[in-house]
Amino acid sequence: MLTNEILCKDVQQSKETSEETLNEFSSHSAKAMRRVFGASITTDDMAELQSAIEPHISIVQDLHLQEAQYSLEMLPALEDDLLVAFDAREMDDMNNENKGVLQASVFPVVLKRVLADNSEMRWIVISKAKTATAP
Repeated sequence: MLTNEILCKDVQQSKETSEETLNEFSSHSAKAMRRVFGASITTDDMAELQSAIEPHISIVQDLHLQEAQYSLEMLPALEDDLLVAFDAREMDDMNNENKGVLQASVFPVVLKRVLADNSEMRWIVISKAKTATAP
């Protein structure tokens, strides 16, 4: 998801958009956990999930001040029907695993497009994705 709709000069609109984004991330994360763990997410669980994500949503609110191109991406557990391996360059596991396969993303990786030394544009990781990884 690109942040073009968040990159605006209207602070109130930016705040509303980031709140909507928090709700979308929470909902997406709950669905991913349901698929992976098979358990239903209770209202209390959802509130706790939002409480865990909310302190980090300020980065979304701050993006309206930036003139750079950013991207927020929920990392998939499967790519081309293959399990995705844990990648410490763009993932932080919630249980401090440092290898294995991705089970679910609970918070997106934040990427920024920058000009590299060779005058080509590339994406760098600003904030790692929060993931659930199995050994």
